[in-house]
Amino acid sequence: MDLRKKRALDRSAAVAAAIRERIVEQLDFADGLCELHPDRAAEWKPLIADARERLARWADTADVAKLCPLAGDIEKHLAPIGAVAKTYTLHCAGHAHIDMNWMWAWPETVAVVNDSFLTVLALMDEFPDFTLTQSMGAIYDIARRYNPELFERMKQRIAEGRWEVTAAAWVEADKNLSSGESLARHLLYTRQFTTEHFGLDADKQPIQWEPDTFGHAHTIPSIVSRGGIKYYYCCRPGETPTPAVFWFQGPDGARVLVNRETAWYNNVIAPHSTKKLLAFCKETGLRDWLHVYGVGDHGGGPTRRDLRRRAELDSWPIFPNFRFSTTKPFFELLEKHGERWPTLDRELNFEFAGCYTSQSAIKKINRFGENLMMEAEIAATLAHRAVGRAYPSDQLKASWMDVLFGQFHDILPGSGVPATRQFAQASFQNIQANTGMVKTHSLRALAAKIDTSFARTESDGVPAADHENRAFGAGAGRITTIPKVDGSWRLTENQQVSSASHVVDGPRPVVVFNTLAWKRSDVLTVSVWDGDAAYQPVRMRDRRFVARMPDGTILPTQVVQDGDFWDHQFVDLAVPIAVGPMAYSSLAIEEIDPADAPPPPAGVANVVIDRHTGWGFNLAHGRMGLENEHLLVELDRTTGGIVKLLDKSTGEDLACPGDPMGLLEYVVERPVSMNAWVIGDERSRVFPLDVESLRPTAEGPWIAAITATVKINDSKFDVTYSLRADLRRLEIEIAGQWFERGGPEVGIPRLSIRLPLNMDDPKARYEIPFGSIERNQTNGREMPALR
Repeated sequence: MDLRKKRALDRSAAVAAAIRERIVEQLDFADGLCELHPDRAAEWKPLIADARERLARWADTADVAKLCPLAGDIEKHLAPIGAVAKTYTLHCAGHAHIDMNWMWAWPETVAVVNDSFLTVLALMDEFPDFTLTQSMGAIYDIARRYNPELFERMKQRIAEGRWEVTAAAWVEADKNLSSGESLARHLLYTRQFTTEHFGLDADKQPIQWEPDTFGHAHTIPSIVSRGGIKYYYCCRPGETPTPAVFWFQGPDGARVLVNRETAWYNNVIAPHSTKKLLAFCKETGLRDWLHVYGVGDHGGGPTRRDLRRRAELDSWPIFPNFRFSTTKPFFELLEKHGERWPTLDRELNFEFAGCYTSQSAIKKINRFGENLMMEAEIAATLAHRAVGRAYPSDQLKASWMDVLFGQFHDILPGSGVPATRQFAQASFQNIQANTGMVKTHSLRALAAKIDTSFARTESDGVPAADHENRAFGAGAGRITTIPKVDGSWRLTENQQVSSASHVVDGPRPVVVFNTLAWKRSDVLTVSVWDGDAAYQPVRMRDRRFVARMPDGTILPTQVVQDGDFWDHQFVDLAVPIAVGPMAYSSLAIEEIDPADAPPPPAGVANVVIDRHTGWGFNLAHGRMGLENEHLLVELDRTTGGIVKLLDKSTGEDLACPGDPMGLLEYVVERPVSMNAWVIGDERSRVFPLDVESLRPTAEGPWIAAITATVKINDSKFDVTYSLRADLRRLEIEIAGQWFERGGPEVGIPRLSIRLPLNMDDPKARYEIPFGSIERNQTNGREMPALR
């Protein structure tokens, strides 16, 4: 057949299919209206049946020339239904869902934003009524930074009202694992950005846009309503069924009006959308539905096909209106009928439980990032108010932006590719550097004004001020807060103020700051360097030190680590300290003759171990555990787990002797699709892990610790149980190297810690953003929480 004839036949067939679709879809919509209007069904159903019979008779002949006139006749025949059909409306809100660094690296995210918005602006020029709804402050900032000309064109459309800004947060962040302070900063900084660049105050952008966020904490209405949010758009409200429209209420009674997406936020404009309209109208009693459409995830947004299709469907007489729209008018319509909507006073969870634990390094740097920001801000505030140091607003805000970006719902949940994690970890290094320097400068400015003259002594008749020459000395190059373990440096994300020594000889004054808002009593670890002006043969680990308080109290110190750094020696000493809320305390570390070492006072921490003296060596047997004034802990020598956790004040033992607590277990899940999001069934379980050694690693008086070294395949971990003097907590620290790999054939490996409790029907209280919630325990099921 000639190619031109074939193309002509193809076009003819396509025209016929389109006309037939037009008839069938209108008839289906008319059927749906009969269900919504039972009082008219008796009148309408014969009209619909007659139209279907006429279409069936045409199908017997398949005469294409007769199909178009037939469509016109059927539409006239159904005109009484059409008058009602046009009282229903799909509010078509164009949107480009852009995931931040999901399955690609940062350069691709920038390119996606650029290309998507260039497309949108071109379509706005071609289709004068076309409107767009777009979220996330970070997206607008990308356009501003990387394509200023594009950004100016966007601002023009925003001013015209054709481009709706639904950016109430810097990114569409996880709403379970982000702290309350972070969620508040999302609102604060995004409001500042949209006010500065678009002139939009909170009244003009009252919508929180969260279509793809994996669940929502109970406190979200309490937080966002204080930032001017009235309306909330979401798609993933958890496993418990929810209405299409409802009031989401927080524990304090604050609430927002939620439109739950009943189709999908990456949709197209097509006839099948009317089925979702009918279902929504049946549930709500309304005649309007918000239809969000546009190519998404990797951006794109509405296409020319969508925009042309809208005009076509809007012209069908027995069909609803298809109107270009933004979202705020639809939410205002819902609010007018606010009394209709139920109130959900609970969390909207759970969603993709695997994301509560996937890629734990991401969770770790997020939590450290949030904490470091708070510490740096408090230190800077105190230095500003107390000694007049300039507050580093821009420096801190830049780091907050890094924290907030890393909370995107495909970054913090651990559902991204390696490039996603690399970018987040690199950003975290910026956060560490910024906060580390802000804390260092701020706290040193404060320390310089604090009287530590109590630490001065006179030696050989030389006044202390002359004897104790101050200079940056040993320790200035040591990696901060990175302990040396088994001969190698173990990295930590918790950047602190430098431990470099500023004193050559004599007592070392130490100033300790508490950035928390409540009094803290704990055990301090401080580094002491070999500050001798001349070489001394006595190594630091063989010397004895005490801590002298400003009131003259003398306390012994405990060596928790010692080492060498570029021919300088140090010891890390532990000593108890109490510091008021957002305040400081001071002490002096003094060297003494070992014979003069004072005994530890009551309330110390000890290792409890029974030994049997054998021939030439000690053979361990019997009990092995830890004890302080409040707790008695015993460990199982075979597994390394806790078999007794006794609260001395109540006599209650929380451990189960037959099921040790605090043990690691290695589980392999059966492969599932989306394994970062979903926890699969267990294929195998190894528990307990093989214990290579169980040994005391700190023996008091201020810190007592026992470490179990456990192994699975090529992975090895140190599980350290420690008690501190006079504190009611047992700490468990896990450090090691993970070499297990998963795949479709071997399954998905995971490492868990088991904490069985000697309790009936236990419940737990979980911290959520700016609040807490009590949940029943569910036999190991993952739960989202801050703590």
